[in-house]
Amino acid sequence: MSKTRRAAAWSFAALAGFATLFGLQTQAQTTWSKTYGGPLQDRFYQILSLPDGGYVIPSSFMNASGNWDGRLVHIAPTGDVLFAGTIGGAGDDYLYRMTPAADGGYFIAGTTASFGAGGDDVWLIKLDQNGDLVWQKAYGQAGNEELEAVEAMSDGGAMLVADVTLPGHGYDAWIFRVDASGNMLWSKTLGGTGNDYPRALVPGPNGIVGMLGSTYSAGPLAKGWLVGFKPDGTIDAQNAFGPPGTELFGEAVTAASDGNYFILGEGYEPPGNAAQILILKMDTQGSILWQESIGGADNDEPYGAVADDAGGCYIVGRTASFSGGGNTTDGWAAHLNESGQVLWQNRYGEASYDAIEDAVPTPDGGLLMVGTKAYDGPGQGDGWLLKVKASDGSMDSSCSVTNPTSFAVTATAVAPAATNLPLAAYAAQTTVTAAVGAEVSMTPTVMCSAHLYCTVDGSVEAPATCGVGAPVAFRATPIAPDCSGPPTFAWTFGDGGTSDLPNPSHTYMATGTFPWSVVISTGGQSATKTGSMVVMNFPVVDLIKKTSPPFAITVTGRNFQSGIQVFISGTLWTAVTYKNPGKIKLGGSSLKLAVPKGVPATFRFVNPDGGEATQTWSW
Repeated sequence: MSKTRRAAAWSFAALAGFATLFGLQTQAQTTWSKTYGGPLQDRFYQILSLPDGGYVIPSSFMNASGNWDGRLVHIAPTGDVLFAGTIGGAGDDYLYRMTPAADGGYFIAGTTASFGAGGDDVWLIKLDQNGDLVWQKAYGQAGNEELEAVEAMSDGGAMLVADVTLPGHGYDAWIFRVDASGNMLWSKTLGGTGNDYPRALVPGPNGIVGMLGSTYSAGPLAKGWLVGFKPDGTIDAQNAFGPPGTELFGEAVTAASDGNYFILGEGYEPPGNAAQILILKMDTQGSILWQESIGGADNDEPYGAVADDAGGCYIVGRTASFSGGGNTTDGWAAHLNESGQVLWQNRYGEASYDAIEDAVPTPDGGLLMVGTKAYDGPGQGDGWLLKVKASDGSMDSSCSVTNPTSFAVTATAVAPAATNLPLAAYAAQTTVTAAVGAEVSMTPTVMCSAHLYCTVDGSVEAPATCGVGAPVAFRATPIAPDCSGPPTFAWTFGDGGTSDLPNPSHTYMATGTFPWSVVISTGGQSATKTGSMVVMNFPVVDLIKKTSPPFAITVTGRNFQSGIQVFISGTLWTAVTYKNPGKIKLGGSSLKLAVPKGVPATFRFVNPDGGEATQTWSW
């Protein structure tokens, strides 16, 4: 069943006022979770911030004929739909990516089977600043070309990368550049003897654009693949990378605020092991600064990354390891700092097939995440937006969906100008032209538990000092209102002693400063609290005795040190004679006046190492 086609003089703005992109000023302060869709399936792929505070989402949906059309959704910070415009033909058409153009307009890119040379072709749409259609074109040949990424160039054009299948090659990367009018400037394929898959583009220094993907042309196992292209299409550098004995598939890349790059991949240790999320930080020379592996016993996959303003990044994807059981997945997000430390990670979803594709920070300290809910369900699936707190990924309420939104927009068929490429237009490369990069080992990190928004904190009570041989009381109080299961405790006292009690007692048998720590764990999450204990030889007073004549005071006990100071009712007494560790003597002509008969006086004894004792005495 074919769809009615309309004239090519078409405008997103004409449908529902796309120009409102530049008139929105409201801000949202709450967190929420909403789905968007019609009676069949809907997919959200990316979210892009607009200058005035709104957001736009390239997406696709299944129409009543059972084919897919592209849809552009404009939302307010509250998640309310301001505009939804569709575009497509008689075949399956998808809008995957959107990026601002140098002239203030936008490029929207996807894949079309309705237009072009046949099969699937790359589809590029140019909008002006008001959202009006400037041009759209299809790029491809008689085979299949599937868009993966688009990156705007400073001259007003764009660079695009797609999967392509060529005779005798399997899968290769097809990368090409167009000018501001959509005319192709150059085109080439890149690949070797194995299958090679592009996934993402990222701008680099000096006009270079980096392409991330994975390659089987660097060895028997898949490796991450990073290629730098100069503006004229020549290769600046090329590198394959990945841990030894592990297959690594590059999935997403983003520039960090400190000038380096975050790279996300799926890591497998064959045969048959589950996928884990691998995060690497690279410098501009392709050197790996650090890497972190996150995952559980089932498949966990990264889909997108967005940099924060402190050198770290937020990453999103889906998890099957911690989805609450059954053959389901949940959306997953984490925040890493500039050194790769996981600041928080959470899963989001119910008993369905949920995934988060992309995220963007919001001006009010939130993180707006986009994905698809129940995407592998029984014939259904909706676009999904979640607003969470960027500080810890939490929400004010549960992750249950509120205010489902149904689209009721008529699809518009528009035939773009075709740009057909014969096979000869491809400059095929049959080998990877750079050496495989250094391989490093994976260090797995445990993800959060199946309990939603489980965060652990705690408080510890312990003195700062103690005496040798004297028992010391430690007390830990967990703070984990959203976590399931009883807490556990793992104490280390710095002198080799340990305990698993919440409120242990420990005795130090030597002087010194001992660092202690306790790890409080529950619900698959943990918090570590640390401190230090200064252990001293406290003086111990057994007896204070008056002697005469002349009037003097003798103090007997233990652990007296040479140079001990004595304070009588707050006043330093200088006439002190140190006899031995068990005896000191106080004298002086005014001692009897300082300690009048029948009046209690407070004696404070302070050793040179800081240990002290206090006792009240009278005669």
